[in-house]
Amino acid sequence: MRLEYKRERLFDGSKTLLSFRKEKICSGTGYTAICTIRDKKICDKTSYSAVCNVNRDYICEKTGFKKLIKIKDIRKEIKNSDILSDAHIAAIWWYIIK
Repeated sequence: MRLEYKRERLFDGSKTLLSFRKEKICSGTGYTAICTIRDKKICDKTSYSAVCNVNRDYICEKTGFKKLIKIKDIRKEIKNSDILSDAHIAAIWWYIIK
């Protein structure tokens, strides 16, 4: 799977996987939110319950400090990922790559 970020969207080849709309990340080209980014926490849909968070250079479980993966490793899999914040990278990993 080779992912590419361009024009506020994440593509796998020519297929649109995610759309980025302010703090929401939506599936495909629609407006249905799959997650919301609040500070450095990635929350499920539009709720406040965190599924993961960003702590320094790592993605951690829920609101804790248990390290899951290094963000630098995920950036290598996504073309043009230098534009995205660490929280956006964490959301992509949680919902698409993981």
